[in-house]
Amino acid sequence: MTTTLSVKEAPNCHSRPRVEYNPETMPRRGLQPIAPARSVSDTAQTLPPVTGHLWAALVDQPRVPADPFGAPTIRMTASDRIQFDVAECTGELRPRQFLETLTADVMRDSEVLGYEPVGVPLPAFREAGYEYLARRGVATEQSITLVTSGAAGSLALLARALVPTGTLIAVEHPTWHVALAVFAATGVPVVAIPVDDEGIRVDVLARVLEEHRVSLIYLQPAFQNPTGVSLSGERRAAVVELARRHRAALVEDDFAAELAYDRVPSPLRTAEAFNEVIYVKSFSKLAAPAFRAAVIVAPNHHERALRQAQHGLDPFPSALAQAVLARYLPSREFQEHTKRVASMLAARWEALDSALQTHMPDRVRWTSPQGGLCAWVEFPGEMAALELLVDVAAEVDFCPGSVFCLENSGKHAARIAFGATAPPAIARGVGRLARAVRERLRNPTRPPHAAPAPAP
Repeated sequence: MTTTLSVKEAPNCHSRPRVEYNPETMPRRGLQPIAPARSVSDTAQTLPPVTGHLWAALVDQPRVPADPFGAPTIRMTASDRIQFDVAECTGELRPRQFLETLTADVMRDSEVLGYEPVGVPLPAFREAGYEYLARRGVATEQSITLVTSGAAGSLALLARALVPTGTLIAVEHPTWHVALAVFAATGVPVVAIPVDDEGIRVDVLARVLEEHRVSLIYLQPAFQNPTGVSLSGERRAAVVELARRHRAALVEDDFAAELAYDRVPSPLRTAEAFNEVIYVKSFSKLAAPAFRAAVIVAPNHHERALRQAQHGLDPFPSALAQAVLARYLPSREFQEHTKRVASMLAARWEALDSALQTHMPDRVRWTSPQGGLCAWVEFPGEMAALELLVDVAAEVDFCPGSVFCLENSGKHAARIAFGATAPPAIARGVGRLARAVRERLRNPTRPPHAAPAPAP
């Protein structure tokens, strides 16, 4: 087996900053220690209690994020590597035969290869989309529904339309690296609110909303990428109330709720929160990433701004993708396949958790997702994830945590995804990674086994 190591643009991953409380160093980096939040108003309800370990630090000094795809990482060319870097449903987790049949059938209609009118979805997809939203429990009353070319395009549209100059976006920390790339490209400054085992710290968010002009709050409430954690029931109510009080748009990226190992979480956008929550749904994880079609459900008062932004940014979402999804989403196969995939992912998570408990040293800690495709692993001390990746590069690939965070944080953590890796390979991959961790604990100053080379 020949393995080529190179430094290339980052894969589907972004990093997490390690929580530090040194007041002399943190302010220079914009990483602030967590202090008890002030009361946001005299009439404010008591915020949910704070529990759990912080998986990232607070970054409350606004800054335009760096493009995470430009961060150095190690990519391998070995075909038999264990792919902990892939946070999508691949191989047996993809309904290949059914989608092949649907696509071939759709391709018989040459009209799907043309343009649809600007801002007008394919009628069949509009109908299937509304049926899906009704099943999901998403409130569509007093709202506008737009079709876009995926979640990333949706976020670009929202950032352009709803974040005026001089205002900010608040994100979870760590957060989806593609969202950071979008906000970097649009030049919008962000602040990052730490995540613990119950999701975003709403007490810290309350303080940040008091101190900054935040126009948009971006969340993945169910099985967040990269940590896999979900927003608890108490915090769901609290974050909606904070958005209402501060008149900030709350963007719910609902990319993988159906991949729950047990109960599927309810959406944030309910009849009680239709005026605060903007719902974004892509189908990359439930069908295939190549079908670039998503929906935005937003309050009516955003219609003009969103349509104007879409005219310039995303006027022609794929009619072919819409036509395929229009047949897939209402089908019995879609519902059965989603349940099957969720069950298989649950088995993969159990294999990962068991392997981590069996092989990893005591000082390594990780999240416990209840659904989705990934978990967040935090290494001890000053151990750098990128050096570990170099150590195991001949056999294992994963995403360094720094890709999912602001500044140079997250370098002591990694996202471990299991969408492309079956349980036996998961056990082998964790065993190899654990050996590398133990070797670095014994000799923390030694150089990596291999040195990264410049990308060709």
